[in-house]
Amino acid sequence: MNTEYCFLDVSKYKSEECRLEAYNCLSVWRREKVDAQKTGQGRLLSLGAGILFDEAMKSRGLDPDKTRIAVNRYGKPFLPDHPDLHFSLSHSGAFALCAVSDREVGCDIQIIEERRLSAVSRAFSEEEARILRELDKSEERAFFYRVWTLKESLIKADGRGLAFPMQSISVMQSAGQCRDAVKVQEKEYRLTELPAPENYCAAVCELL
Repeated sequence: MNTEYCFLDVSKYKSEECRLEAYNCLSVWRREKVDAQKTGQGRLLSLGAGILFDEAMKSRGLDPDKTRIAVNRYGKPFLPDHPDLHFSLSHSGAFALCAVSDREVGCDIQIIEERRLSAVSRAFSEEEARILRELDKSEERAFFYRVWTLKESLIKADGRGLAFPMQSISVMQSAGQCRDAVKVQEKEYRLTELPAPENYCAAVCELL
């Protein structure tokens, strides 16, 4: 199994000159993704994800503009002409993340910010909700984001998007340790928390 990942700080492309230069070098598919964003920051983050995707394809001898992209019925993109090459993209705050593997893969990055933990009721399993309740207030936010990024990476690897039964799967075995692997129907996935930039959480999930 060969899974690689890469972070990119998109703040280096904030100047119009750098942004336009990078945009003009993107593959058509990624330029369309950038253009579809409604905010300047959204376009900047999509640009970063596109740079990482194009570089990943080129490093494997593929021309991004000649590499066909398709989506499954849930909207997950894949490479129909390269069934042994899988990728996942994510972005948040000022960073983009790309994971590439020879197996089904998903990745996620989230900036850790102040927010209500309202997503717990729809995203956490009973076990994870119990662990969260037992934590000190100072530990709640980091734990929430660790669970969130792990589950997002699992959802992306699984490929079903919002149809994924988030509450039925526990990705944490304790407050300090994620599970090494989880089983979803007949498939087993490995979970890995990544060494993310400061004030971020990131994770990658790959099919075993």
